[in-house]
Amino acid sequence: MTVDLELLRTIFSGATLVSVVIAYFSLRATKKKQQDDFDANHDKEIIVQAKLSLGWAYETIEISSESNMPKADRLMWLTSARHILRYYNLRDSLKTSMYKTICAEHEEYSRHKFYRMFFNSNFLFGSYFKKSDGSGYSENIEVRSAMVLSIFSQWNDNIVDPIDSFTKEDLEAQNPYRGDLGRGIQHYQEILECELSKMK
Repeated sequence: MTVDLELLRTIFSGATLVSVVIAYFSLRATKKKQQDDFDANHDKEIIVQAKLSLGWAYETIEISSESNMPKADRLMWLTSARHILRYYNLRDSLKTSMYKTICAEHEEYSRHKFYRMFFNSNFLFGSYFKKSDGSGYSENIEVRSAMVLSIFSQWNDNIVDPIDSFTKEDLEAQNPYRGDLGRGIQHYQEILECELSKMK
């Protein structure tokens, strides 16, 4: 039995080439996994501080027991606005979609809390924000800090509302009319449909 050396060399060369390709893709997969793990660990630490910053921003605003409104304290408003701005920096440094979603959830919860705090007709007039000591210049609340908090407390039109991803028909297919709440919703829809038909 004679061994064809040329055939063996070709087989070994092919096997070596296959091994190199497998090693390359294995290395690539390992590098990607390492980067994904690094990003997830990075985001995990960032999200902890982002949540703290949102909480501190809200807790910094003290509510007056007399007026049931935020106190018109310059430092309090500045500090709260600074926490919000730092939160934005943290949020924008997130890399993974999972942690971006988690962060958006915390932001929405905090936004609602701020919205409720600022939903008061006493804010409609500039007198809330100014000094009441009778001095010539009445600046008390730093305007930019108030603007930051106002912007944060409002719904951002660039955010895709998850509610918009469902139609009424999609939800009806999941039988939302069970229980007391469900029956109330069904009755509420009937009332609205009746009112709409009368308007036509």
